Amino acid sequence: MRIRHLFLSFVFLVTVSLLSGCAGPASDSPERCYKDGQEALAAENFAEAAAAFEKAASFEDADRLLQYSCAWQALENADFSAAADGFRSLGSFKDCPLMLSYCLAREQEALAQTAFASDDADQAVPACAEAISGYTAISLFRDTDTRASDCRNLLYTKSTDWMNRGLYAQAAAGFDALGGWQDSAGLAKYCRASLLLAQNSRVEAAALFSEIPDVLDSAAQAENARAQAYEEAVSLRDHGDPLAAVDAFRALGDYRDAPQQAESTTVLLIRSLLAKGSYAESLEKLSRLTDLSVFPAA
Repeated sequence: MRIRHLFLSFVFLVTVSLLSGCAGPASDSPERCYKDGQEALAAENFAEAAAAFEKAASFEDADRLLQYSCAWQALENADFSAAADGFRSLGSFKDCPLMLSYCLAREQEALAQTAFASDDADQAVPACAEAISGYTAISLFRDTDTRASDCRNLLYTKSTDWMNRGLYAQAAAGFDALGGWQDSAGLAKYCRASLLLAQNSRVEAAALFSEIPDVLDSAAQAENARAQAYEEAVSLRDHGDPLAAVDAFRALGDYRDAPQQAESTTVLLIRSLLAKGSYAESLEKLSRLTDLSVFPAA
């Protein structure tokens, strides 16, 4: 009796085992491979997921999940162009639209970093700005906010470095690209004013420095630029170019006694020409010096 009971128990266990084996998919079946792929994808093991989905052949959406996994692999390998192409080809599948934007931003960020390393502002600034814009457009997705912040800090740091090295055009472009972040707008103006000063456009530089009196040493720079422009006007007057001197004094507006200097220089110029009998030249000068109120009525 005991032997018969043991035999029946053994038969029962074998039957259950066989039934269990039939109920589930085989280890190499498309269904099993598809499930393995999903598990690998969830764990972000993209190479393993791609291999599993490839074995799953045409089971359900395995073909698209294979493309999706391959695109992720490309992203992990920093092949941003290939990754973008992969996500783009999948249209609205899963989070592909977001991933496409993410890859394009990563591509611009990588381009900016390479250009910054070689001090190529013409390429670095627009690439970094594009990366920031791309990350901001999909804020809160994955690590976009952190990457956007890192790009801003990098661009700000490099722009400050260019400014300190006297590369004002590059620095101004960099600060402008930051779109008013922190004090970038004021620093952009400071760089443009410094560039004008380097080009000897002192009056224009002073005007721009005056718009940002609290940025760095702008107030002092504005005063120094006007003082130099005034001395240049005096030098022009004293060294035989009174017409240019009048223009220079007038450009200074109400700085010091520039208006009075412009008037007195105009009078001296016309009187000098008339004394020489240079009536035609006097008329020409008068046509340029339109403010005739300095002359007494006849």
